[in-house]
Amino acid sequence: MKKKNLFVSCAALSLLLSALVGCNKPAEESKPASKNPTTSQVAPSTKSSAPASTSSKAPAVPTPDAAQALVTQEAVAAADGNGETITWSAQDANKDASSGFGSDGKFKAAGDYVQFTFNASMKMKARLFVEMPPRNGSSDSAYNREAKTGNQSIWYDYYNGPDWKYTVSINTIEIDQNAMPKYKVGDADVDMKELMYEDFLEEGASTLFAPWFEFDVLAGRNTIKIERSQGYSVSMKSFKVVGTKVA
Repeated sequence: MKKKNLFVSCAALSLLLSALVGCNKPAEESKPASKNPTTSQVAPSTKSSAPASTSSKAPAVPTPDAAQALVTQEAVAAADGNGETITWSAQDANKDASSGFGSDGKFKAAGDYVQFTFNASMKMKARLFVEMPPRNGSSDSAYNREAKTGNQSIWYDYYNGPDWKYTVSINTIEIDQNAMPKYKVGDADVDMKELMYEDFLEEGASTLFAPWFEFDVLAGRNTIKIERSQGYSVSMKSFKVVGTKVA
């Protein structure tokens, strides 16, 4: 009888020990979370959500040539004082030109150029006029505006390109000749690319002043650079800037 009681007591002790061990074993659910969370648990980026700034080109700043000597010019004030007309020779001693700009005022090849720096007494909106002899339409296939035939107007080459004969910069900023307004010839408003020599040649005259582009004139120094691109070269004799004062 005593042996039976002892067996029971040992069995009970064994169960008690198993229970105690089970209580001390960590439960599966109590495991710490992984140090590497899943994609859905990744914390949002701390980088700024503002859109990236777009790259914008700063507007060009008019920059006259500070070193080039001024041309010998003639400046005549407007009768009302709100503008002036400035003229100078294409062969002025202070011009800067490539070897291909000849004594006849022509540009020998594409890339040849001439540059002048003149002085204005006020800020103006102006137009450049160029003195030149007329061309013989029969030999040059001159452009005919009414018939829409021919290869060469004063400023535009319809045969090569077609495109403008020259590129021009004022104070290092290139002029957009395509953006120029029409010019009135008689009662007609004419595109600048369709202007013809006979539009401006007065009876009995050997040269004419042809209107070209409009541009902004600074008070003080202004530099104009003309470079040949293509087409028949105009024989440039002199230049005239006709301007109206602006605030």
